[in-house]
Amino acid sequence: MMMGLGFWLMLLVVSVPILLVASLLMLLLRPILRRMDVQAGAGPGRQILDASLRVCSHCSAPLQRDWAHCPQCGAPVDA
Repeated sequence: MMMGLGFWLMLLVVSVPILLVASLLMLLLRPILRRMDVQAGAGPGRQILDASLRVCSHCSAPLQRDWAHCPQCGAPVDA
């Protein structure tokens, strides 16, 4: 199947406006999406890091203050 100049010209005429509209929409929506992200704060999948958050020095698992050993790897927790 041969694709002549007409096919490439049609592809160019159709694809360029679609790409321009998509780019314009992304430029317009970017500030709105960023504002929504900032207002949402800590949403699902995000964790607010606290100064009292401790992690295991061996496996980096999160630890609570009163734990003497890591529940993940069993290593003793440094005081």
